[in-house]
Amino acid sequence: TADALRARTQLVVEETIPCTAQGMAVWTLRIPPDARFTPATLSGEGARYLYVAAGEMVANGKALSAGSVAFVHDEPGLVISASAAGLDLLILQFPSEATTRQGAAIEAAAGA
Repeated sequence: TADALRARTQLVVEETIPCTAQGMAVWTLRIPPDARFTPATLSGEGARYLYVAAGEMVANGKALSAGSVAFVHDEPGLVISASAAGLDLLILQFPSEATTRQGAAIEAAAGA
């Protein structure tokens, strides 16, 4: 509920799907009101989608409400802030382009 989001006092980062060898990963974050988080602290690299499941996220000066999606790539300095409402956030990471090319080369060699 909205009250539960506002009452949260600790940041929780849950590795929902651990980072695979190909770079796929999913994290669930529960961020207290007015707290900040830097996604660069998560393992892996590649394109990431940020899905606001509840509350409100502020990133790069823009507020995004529940149901919003943001795409980030190569933004190591990105800082995510929860508004006074708190924030439940899903971060979905996809394999980097280099990892995808490497996987395709391995598959092609295996098929030869």
